[in-house]
Amino acid sequence: ELRDGKLCINPSIPSEWDGFSAIYRQPKGSVKITVDRRKDLQNGPWKLVVDGKEQTGQAVTFPVDGSQKEVTVRLA
Repeated sequence: ELRDGKLCINPSIPSEWDGFSAIYRQPKGSVKITVDRRKDLQNGPWKLVVDGKEQTGQAVTFPVDGSQKEVTVRLA
């Protein structure tokens, strides 16, 4: 969900899926989201990585400069 310029991530996928990818586009930018189920994940049910850096919380600032952010959600 996009709220106040931030994309709120709340991951949930069927247990039989290993993951998926999608691109969320808006006129001024886009976010490529990859959800990856990781059996080796420690310390919580999921992690959020934005442009290669682990992030706390679940909101990603949506780009408005024509760029694309890379978001990876690693589920346990």
